[in-house]
Amino acid sequence: MHQQSLSAPRIRIASAERCGRVLSPWSILAATWVTVGPIGAQAQALRVQPTVEVAAMATDNAGLKERQLAEPDLLLRVSGILAVQSRGSRSTLDGRIKLDAVGSTNGAQPWRILPSAHAGLRVNAIDQWLTLNGTVDVLQEAADPFAPAPDAPSSLNRMTVRRIGFSPQLDHRFGPRMVLNGRLANEWIARSGADLPVSTRRKEHAQDYALRLAYEPQPVGWWIDGTAQRSGEDFAGSVALDSRWLRVGAEYDWRNELRLGLNVGRETAKFSVIDRAYATRGVSVSYSPSERSRIALQADQRFFGLGWDFSVRHRTPFLSLNARMLRRPVGSTTGRTLGPTSSVASLLDAMLTTRQPDPALRATLVRSTIDRLSLPESLDQPLELVVDSASLERGGELALVGMGRVTTVTFSTYYRDYEPLTFQGEVLPAGPLDARRSRLNGGSLLVSRRLNLNTSIEGYLASDQL
Repeated sequence: MHQQSLSAPRIRIASAERCGRVLSPWSILAATWVTVGPIGAQAQALRVQPTVEVAAMATDNAGLKERQLAEPDLLLRVSGILAVQSRGSRSTLDGRIKLDAVGSTNGAQPWRILPSAHAGLRVNAIDQWLTLNGTVDVLQEAADPFAPAPDAPSSLNRMTVRRIGFSPQLDHRFGPRMVLNGRLANEWIARSGADLPVSTRRKEHAQDYALRLAYEPQPVGWWIDGTAQRSGEDFAGSVALDSRWLRVGAEYDWRNELRLGLNVGRETAKFSVIDRAYATRGVSVSYSPSERSRIALQADQRFFGLGWDFSVRHRTPFLSLNARMLRRPVGSTTGRTLGPTSSVASLLDAMLTTRQPDPALRATLVRSTIDRLSLPESLDQPLELVVDSASLERGGELALVGMGRVTTVTFSTYYRDYEPLTFQGEVLPAGPLDARRSRLNGGSLLVSRRLNLNTSIEGYLASDQL
């Protein structure tokens, strides 16, 4: 992990999202995006949408220097985007090619062109049984987000990241109460570039598998599930975390509002060349006073101690709120963006559930809403940490979206704590391992207003601290 200490809040902007450049302290941001679109051709199943974005952002530390040497600057970004969307009866395809021209007015960051591309495919392979999901992303970002900006355009401190994701998903209902769910999520990451930091994994493979059979409670039910997580594999046998967990549980449902559950299981975990097995036990509580609100808690005694996942969700036709707190093991944060996990699309999907119950049609409605209001794809997400070993993550986040006829407001805040992972009852020794401890927190506020059919304006304020 990069160990350079920066005590002031840090921010990142849309242009930094691709180059990995994080701008820093007490950034009072005034950003204005002017979006031109859609002006493309549409067919019944194919939509092509070219877009032009112009952004200006003010910061008091454009070169990522120490606080005493910080220099203010006005950063500029001009982006050209070509988006392609295809909707069929059994498949959905989304593609995007983007070119960012990024620079600054006082020369703290030289002008440079940063390309990126994304493609996503979703196929309903077997109706009511199997769905295939695949993604491909190629982008350029900073190899070391803490390194100072070069004085001129250069390939130094720049790496190309290629991500491939493949996730078959199993969903089937055998009757009114018996449900089978499963997923086989895989992600392959490859990095290339000149002068990559030694700690950077050039190749990585993460796996997240799960299978669950449930008999829904009316008022009593049961379930059995198995999960397997394997991350940090670099195609040479190195694994940051390898865990397998089998559980059985029972649930009681009261009036479709309150659900209580107990579970027991056995978990095997391997990290730091140590392999151990533990008996687990846990409880679950969920309360849904209405179809628009839900409060849920899952707590389990696991190999690292007590883990939990607490969430609150509430939605109305014009408002969506998600809050979450968690404590869990993670194998490797290399290449994974830290910050809120909620996307604008997921918040809008919750908001539009009543208006459009069908998931496929609702996904199209969410996509058209994002395009119509020129909303960002995701909420505030700062920099990527390089932690090349298993860690214990504690965190929380709050995401809120309010949508009017022409104005949309999004707000998010988060925090994350990371420390080396240990088995239950073990004490972390003092020494070099302390250098792997880190804490991140921050938040953002975005106000978007649609001026006319082809133009929108946005204001953005954000702060992130490491």
